[in-house]
Amino acid sequence: MDSLLEDHQRDLPTPETTDSHELRFWIAVDPLLADLHKHLVDAKSDRARVCARHGEDDPMADIANDIADSAQCAVDTRLIELRRNEESKAMVAALMRKSAVVRQQESIEAVRLRSNTFWKDFAAPQPHRIKKQAADSFWLLAISLMALRQTLQDANHKLSIAMTFSRATANDDMTFRRVLAGSA
Repeated sequence: MDSLLEDHQRDLPTPETTDSHELRFWIAVDPLLADLHKHLVDAKSDRARVCARHGEDDPMADIANDIADSAQCAVDTRLIELRRNEESKAMVAALMRKSAVVRQQESIEAVRLRSNTFWKDFAAPQPHRIKKQAADSFWLLAISLMALRQTLQDANHKLSIAMTFSRATANDDMTFRRVLAGSA
């Protein structure tokens, strides 16, 4: 008989495993649990204040710890009672489903809003960015034209030297032929 009771108790979810998200649903369903939870939060706050003021080893801190532990036990006990109550479980389940639907709709709306904002920003003309790009393009074009001008001047100078050398070579060649023809 004891093993059957132990198995049953082990299968029940414990209040320690209740996360704050789930606890909010139970509090929304049960006003007594909401009141107990408020007392727990106040007791924890008082314990922190007493420990900060008097230290962890002070008898006042021991009393504050006992009060906070008592409040925690009251919340845990009420959670166990609610989890055994089918009506409470059904109300929490319905509230969780409704919350999940609302969260999903909010998520979809948030994605839609981010998408609209992105496309609005992307498609909207941005005068300051356009002016900066135009100024950058102008300077890039000016530098490119100056480099092209310098390259053309260098090429013209090299061509001029080559032409002069070519003429000098041709003149020397004609002079050399005349000299050769005259001596023959």
